[in-house]
Amino acid sequence: MKQALFLLIGVTFFLSSCWFKPTQPANQLYFRRLNWHITIPVVLENGTKQEFEKLKKTGQKAIEKSTGRKISKKVNTLFHYKSGSTNYLNANYEDLPSQNLGNYHQVVEKMNAIVYKTMKDQLPNYKIDTTLSTETIDRLTFEKIVIQLDNKLGTKIYTYFYMRQFGNKNLTVSMVYSDTAIGHQMLQAFRNSTFH
Repeated sequence: MKQALFLLIGVTFFLSSCWFKPTQPANQLYFRRLNWHITIPVVLENGTKQEFEKLKKTGQKAIEKSTGRKISKKVNTLFHYKSGSTNYLNANYEDLPSQNLGNYHQVVEKMNAIVYKTMKDQLPNYKIDTTLSTETIDRLTFEKIVIQLDNKLGTKIYTYFYMRQFGNKNLTVSMVYSDTAIGHQMLQAFRNSTFH
């Protein structure tokens, strides 16, 4: 269970590569580049840079092993919060290349396939369900990937990815949780956030 959770968290956070400390009060964040306001649930605390780097490297190595390709993504971490060792909320953005990425939904489908393959390769004894859909947050449509990981003991781990292009930037908000009450608070925090 711990191996699966650590791997899932690592894969979720491999996308982030630098640290950001908000200047606003601990639970109310504003990101001018995206005109984004979000209130972080009080049950979450800032994660350490060392923790974050360890999780990111674990996920990156797992994906590289599964795909056989080296990952060289440069993303900017907006925040990384946690509750205990099994509940994480993270947001990052990356500057997109000037060339057209094509159909954004297809890019998200490819990401979903890579994450699913990585989980299946690394955790062959776990049941893995993924769902790809969209969700509207403050009148904006986000691509959404939901992953549910079940072990034979009945433990469930959930991961949510929300992704959207903002001009030449790609925002990714990700959540990993095993405590459904904390997971609900993280989901509500994002769903209640505003982009204006």
